[in-house]
Amino acid sequence: MIEVDPSRQALARPLSDLEERLADRLQSAFAQGMHDFSKVVEHLNSANVARPSGSSEPWTVDALSLEISDINASLDEAYSEFGVYRLRAGLPGERKMDEKYQAYLARTAKN
Repeated sequence: MIEVDPSRQALARPLSDLEERLADRLQSAFAQGMHDFSKVVEHLNSANVARPSGSSEPWTVDALSLEISDINASLDEAYSEFGVYRLRAGLPGERKMDEKYQAYLARTAKN
C-alpha cells in the first residue's frame, strides 16, 4: 500500500522542487524561532534558496509575500479544476491520472 503524507493529502497538485525547497527552508527558519520576516528573508538568502517564480532577484519581505501568494493562487486554481490530489495513479480504487490532469501538471511545471 502507498503511504500518503498527511501534510500533503489536501493538495490539488504536487509542489514543484523549488516550492518544496522553499517550504523546507521556511520550516527550518520557524523551527529556529525566526518569526520576524526580515530574519526569515536573510535565512533564505544565506541558504541560496531559489525563488519558485524563477526570478533571480534576492529575497525581500515583499518578494516572499508575492511568492507565497502566487503559490497559493496556483494551488487554489488546481483545486478548483481537479479537487484534492490523492496520488491518483496509486491509491486503491482510484483511477489513473487522466490526460487533462497530466496536461495541467506539465503546463504548470516551474522547474
